[in-house]
Amino acid sequence: MNKADVVELLTESFSKGTSSPFVGVENREERVRLENEKLLDLIIEPVKVTARTNEWVRKFGEFPGEKYEMYVIAGKDQDWLLFDTKTECFSLAKGKLNEELILIGFSSDDALAEWRG
Repeated sequence: MNKADVVELLTESFSKGTSSPFVGVENREERVRLENEKLLDLIIEPVKVTARTNEWVRKFGEFPGEKYEMYVIAGKDQDWLLFDTKTECFSLAKGKLNEELILIGFSSDDALAEWRG
């Protein structure tokens, strides 16, 4: 997987629309377009990682296991968008890229919704 693959994955996800809410926005379509562009600007060279869960995620989220192999494909600071090649779903994780990443608990094929949490 490389950056070109990530652009393709995100573009495909964007083409399906997003369920992400945009409360108080006058022009939702324009705001979604801008947020999609922002996410594309955060693409990194994919890095395979072991993302971990915490007790809350295992109990209330979609990840009952303690760890999952995924690719970090975009992000900044302590927010990272992950892609699971097995499920073809995106997830958000928090933490430092070269250290421990904790899944927030949900996944879907809607990259923007997952990114926005």
